Amino acid sequence: MANTNFVNKKRLQWMYRIGLVLIGILIVKLFWVMVIDAPELQAKAESQWTRELAVTAQRGDILDANGEVLARSATSQSVLLRPNDIDDPGEVAGILAPILEMDEQEIYDLASDKSRIEVWLKRHITTEQATAIEQANLDGVDFFSDTQRYYMYGEFASQVLGYTNADGEGQDGLEKEFEKYLAGYDGMMLAYVDANSRTIEGSEQMYIEPQDGLNVVTTLDARIQSFAETAAREAMEQNDAQGMVAIVMDPQDASILAMVNYPELDLNNIDRS
Repeated sequence: MANTNFVNKKRLQWMYRIGLVLIGILIVKLFWVMVIDAPELQAKAESQWTRELAVTAQRGDILDANGEVLARSATSQSVLLRPNDIDDPGEVAGILAPILEMDEQEIYDLASDKSRIEVWLKRHITTEQATAIEQANLDGVDFFSDTQRYYMYGEFASQVLGYTNADGEGQDGLEKEFEKYLAGYDGMMLAYVDANSRTIEGSEQMYIEPQDGLNVVTTLDARIQSFAETAAREAMEQNDAQGMVAIVMDPQDASILAMVNYPELDLNNIDRS
């Protein structure tokens, strides 16, 4: 009998020790989750609860010395899809394809991809296209404000001004040289979503306003630039040359009043991909 009590006592001691070890492991695990992993877990949770949508900043203008606008950005409408909000991808594809002049199968594939919360469909659509899409009133099809760069005189001073890509980033010329001043800083809109990544109707949204870019004023004089381009074009044609370069400077301070590198290109009709 005494031996049995001894064995039972030993078992209880081992069970007690094992229990303490398990409790210790749980305490360490809780500490690790609540303190060490807390920032990462919180970030993951917020990413599942919310959806961020960038609000594009307005790019600054490029002007000549007299305030004549040579390059300017204007707000345009672009279309995006939220596949998790789309119940019938076939209907959406069938309606949007003729409006946007896109392949119906391509739209269907994008609208059916439930692994993506948002997907851009087409950028810089026309007012007529936007109106037609709004009238269709399709769930999961939304617009976002985008910006498109316009060069007021097409080929005018194109080699000097440079150009931007589809995302509005300077790729050449003054557009690239003064990118950090022209670009500004994008804002953000934060919306709450449900477990299926669908926007919760009536939920509070956070909006961070974008900071528009600064204007860049050049020493170019648009009138003198026009004369210089005409002279360069005539000289190239008369001499059957492949190209022509001309620079006009102010003799008093050496500022550049005109700069031509002919032939020019129409900055409003180039591949911006």
